[in-house]
Amino acid sequence: FYSFEVFDVIQELLKQKGGRAIKGAGRGKEDKVGYGKCGLDTVVGYIAYKYSGIELGGSTFDPVFVLAAILDWANLAKNCRGYIELI
Repeated sequence: FYSFEVFDVIQELLKQKGGRAIKGAGRGKEDKVGYGKCGLDTVVGYIAYKYSGIELGGSTFDPVFVLAAILDWANLAKNCRGYIELI
């Protein structure tokens, strides 16, 4: 379950990264929060750690494809292949 605050967390990361951040992934065996494709510099890793409170090394759900689409639909960020970029 996600509330609207998750979008604030995503925008916080995008601003920290200069307006663009890699989406990341939390599905692989090696992709744990803070590691692999789920690093804290990715949208998936940042949401898991900052919003969901999952500890480093923990497993996470990967909601980025839905959340990125919503940001794109709302014209707040561009949902690109592999990354999200502020408009």
